[in-house]
Amino acid sequence: MKDQIVYVKCRLESELHQELKVIASSEKRSIVFLLNEAVKLLIENRKSARA
Repeated sequence: MKDQIVYVKCRLESELHQELKVIASSEKRSIVFLLNEAVKLLIENRKSARA
């Protein structure tokens, strides 16, 4: 199955945004990539906490 892209508009605290920019720059990744990874980790952690 092909992944679908869903556009989401959200607000971040400015400190979080600045840290994301630094990480994205140092890892040569996009902020969108980092946000997707963060959401995956959150979901994974919540699932493992329930088990």
